[in-house]
Amino acid sequence: LVTGVQTCALPISITPYNSISISGSTQTISTYTAPDITSITLGTITTNSIAINVNGYYDHYDILIGANTVATNITGVTYVDISGYNGIIPDASYNYTIIPYNVNNLVGISKSITAFTLPILDSLTLGSVTATSVQLFFSGSYKYVNITNNGSSIANNITGNTYLDNNG
Repeated sequence: LVTGVQTCALPISITPYNSISISGSTQTISTYTAPDITSITLGTITTNSIAINVNGYYDHYDILIGANTVATNITGVTYVDISGYNGIIPDASYNYTIIPYNVNNLVGISKSITAFTLPILDSLTLGSVTATSVQLFFSGSYKYVNITNNGSSIANNITGNTYLDNNG
């Protein structure tokens, strides 16, 4: 990250002259090019937090989820979102938009990235157990679960919250 660096930060001066080449007062103005995000990557993602790495040429940036601002005036490379707009929850997707600004608050071109939080299994309990079957009850935030026994797969892509293993 190079923060606060402007690719065109030279002062521009204009000096007026009359018909016999006598100069008047010089006026100087500084200008800066628009800020630029060179890359956005995802860092560590958990069930309730998302790390976003923003690299480029800017002074600071704002972060939005949809049309909702979740953070402003961020100056560091990495921002860890733990609150989102309505909270970060397990097994959910978040579409972030990053808006860069230079030192004069000139807005650069925004860039977006989508992150998915990790799923979570909140509970796992045994139901009935017989000589030939085991019933499992589980809940959490997930799309599906896979079930193994001593490392061997016994059921894949279970989308509910119960499983009956009667394979002995």
